[in-house]
Amino acid sequence: MKSVDIYTIVDPDTTSENQSPNYISANDVKYLNEWVSEGGIMLLLANDKPNCEFTHFNELSKTFGFYFQTQTLNKVSNSNWEMAAETNLLDHPLFSGEQKIYMKDVAPVVLSLNAKPVLKDNNHVLIAETQFGNGYVLAVGESLAIQ
Repeated sequence: MKSVDIYTIVDPDTTSENQSPNYISANDVKYLNEWVSEGGIMLLLANDKPNCEFTHFNELSKTFGFYFQTQTLNKVSNSNWEMAAETNLLDHPLFSGEQKIYMKDVAPVVLSLNAKPVLKDNNHVLIAETQFGNGYVLAVGESLAIQ
């Protein structure tokens, strides 16, 4: 990955989605930690519990100060997308010029180490970030749509 600047991990498969998912291993965790520390940028996108493998994914994320919970927030009934609207956006470059985003079926993030919240809803962190060595990691409890 020497020529890669940004690496994204999206919604790791569960066995109900894929008969033989490729779980993150201890060697993967070590390698990715070194890569980020040397200046890599990593985006971690989870999903809600039925649709995301958390056990192995959290082995990686917790080394950066994130732990995705198996709880599901911002459930949407029918097509009532406003149930997933987030309007309490911090002054952060991710939200530059935006007033509202939508995050449906979110896995909240517990923070440790130097991780900081980017978006909170009540007492739940939905998006977090951390500087890690010379690199950066952004953790999102779901895919997001910016209006």
